[in-house]
Amino acid sequence: MFKYDKDVPTDVRLVDWQTPRYLPTTHDLTFLFLCNAGWDVFHDHRDAILAHYHHKQMSTLGTKLLQTNPRAYRATRQLKADFKADCLYRVIDCFVHFTVLPADQDLLRILQEIKEWGVI
Repeated sequence: MFKYDKDVPTDVRLVDWQTPRYLPTTHDLTFLFLCNAGWDVFHDHRDAILAHYHHKQMSTLGTKLLQTNPRAYRATRQLKADFKADCLYRVIDCFVHFTVLPADQDLLRILQEIKEWGVI
């Protein structure tokens, strides 16, 4: 969803209809990876997906977003850093909202990698 000031886009949010909240996009991206992606996507393709997301966000919203929204992601590395930081919130959120998560090897490997980041 896009927020406009007159005809200028000033903010963008992903809409997660499973758990709708007004949070930074990295929260929804972490949820996507934690609950809907396997180990290979999380480990091997995460950076490319985040870079593509950042590119699309910037090409859609342009420099006006950067001028009007100090929280806009100026660089892919900032988006990646926020994504990693938000993983702790989403891990906790997943365990609170989903009383049963699949205890498969992919999820365990994803949690191990997040642990190695020093997030949990």
